[in-house]
Amino acid sequence: MNSTVVRQSILNGRFILDNSVHANGEESLALFGFDPAKREYRGWWFNSEGLRNTQRGSWDGKTRSFFFRTDTDDGKISTVSIRLLNPDHHEWLLKVTDQAGKVFYDTTITVTRREVGETPRERPAP
Repeated sequence: MNSTVVRQSILNGRFILDNSVHANGEESLALFGFDPAKREYRGWWFNSEGLRNTQRGSWDGKTRSFFFRTDTDDGKISTVSIRLLNPDHHEWLLKVTDQAGKVFYDTTITVTRREVGETPRERPAP
């Protein structure tokens, strides 16, 4: 699936706001930031179908990766790692399991940043 995401830094650079429009017509909004009191990254995601989640995460400077976990209302566990390959390319590994480890969803997402109006082939792959 393809999506268009408009990302902006907000609140004096303390948070990142993503507004997404997906190929299937759905929309989503995500907010990410660092919680200094809890010493962790936090994220909130909402979509036009009424789904939402809250994430807690950490940063690993050696692998240049964020790691987030969400415990869903139905008892599932969603984990995502976001590896920053370079400023224009990220790789997301997303997995949803139950408490016993049964896999419900497992995917890799490649994110390529483009400027408005730029075609997908103008930037080299990572």
